[in-house]
Amino acid sequence: MVASPFHVLVRREGRWWVVEIPALDIATQTRNLKDARAVAAEAIGLYLDVDESKVTVDLSIQLPRNVSSTWQKARDLEEESRKTSAEAARLSRAAVRTLRASGMSQRDTAEALGLSYQRIAQLEKQTAST
Repeated sequence: MVASPFHVLVRREGRWWVVEIPALDIATQTRNLKDARAVAAEAIGLYLDVDESKVTVDLSIQLPRNVSSTWQKARDLEEESRKTSAEAARLSRAAVRTLRASGMSQRDTAEALGLSYQRIAQLEKQTAST
């Protein structure tokens, strides 16, 4: 039986991806990152003399520190943007709902908010379905 999953570290060195398997103190390499999991499973299978299809690999891709921090900042900003956009949509629906509840027509609401009356209808429909 093979102890799985094997934690595998992958990092770029020159034109190659170095694939390290710390639990076995072995390493190999590949030209393409997409092949790293298969290359790791093959190396583990050969080292342990087991069928590589029985090997499970958990990859950790190590990017340069500046790239990792830039990528994480981008992810954080995207999440913040999604939350801000959802809040803006909620507030837009609330504004339309308030004006319409006061007796204002769709067309007058649209004119007052600088929107088309079709957009007002969409916002009202979204309000009704949420």
